[in-house]
Amino acid sequence: MRTFSPSETAVKQMVEMYELGQSLATIGKRYSISPTTVSLHLRKQGVKIRTR
Repeated sequence: MRTFSPSETAVKQMVEMYELGQSLATIGKRYSISPTTVSLHLRKQGVKIRTR
């Protein structure tokens, strides 16, 4: 299994994208990672994940 360790810049971009309304799936596609992995990185930054 491949581990993705995004740069600080990438994580900031993920947070910005999510706060602008992008979905976890859309962000994951941009970084070639799963929505679950995106969620993990966002939560580490204190971002509250939206419910469906």
